[in-house]
Amino acid sequence: MMRNALATAAIVALGLAMPQIGHAQNYDQPSINIPVPNFGIGNNRQQQAQANDHARYCDDLRHRADDLRDRRDHADYRDDARRADDRLRDINDQLRRDCNRRY
Repeated sequence: MMRNALATAAIVALGLAMPQIGHAQNYDQPSINIPVPNFGIGNNRQQQAQANDHARYCDDLRHRADDLRDRRDHADYRDDARRADDRLRDINDQLRRDCNRRY
């Protein structure tokens, strides 16, 4: 495992150094191209970041819903309870629409 990591790092370092050598050569001469394996790290990181953002968004909605339920249940005035209940309905709609589907 460590040997593969060192070999990959050496290939990347050599690949980064080669364009500088290529500029010193005439363009008529053959150049050396070293393929660097594509591990797909960028795409997976982007998908993971989007999934994490979505999970945080849904967690935030759930926490808001819990807070609104608590406000509604412990409101001193009927109008406060009604406002909290209206907001809770909106949050529950968002939860159903945005958080019950999977990517």
